[in-house]
Amino acid sequence: CTSDFPILDNGDCIFSCMADPNLDGEINILDIVEIVNLIIECDYPFECFENNIECMDINQDSIIDILDILYILNNILRD
Repeated sequence: CTSDFPILDNGDCIFSCMADPNLDGEINILDIVEIVNLIIECDYPFECFENNIECMDINQDSIIDILDILYILNNILRD
């Protein structure tokens, strides 16, 4: 993958992690769990989020928070 994202089991390369922070190729509840786990387990947000900002900051406001979770939820409900 030229994007440095993992290759999915079916051989596809993920070109964008937008709304798919766990990089499994689907937008679902597991993406919400991924963000919640990061928020809960992080004592120093700027250190924890620095490497995860591209895939976890779904609404691109430079903060990983409940708004990103709501954005994913909105995407799930639209499909």
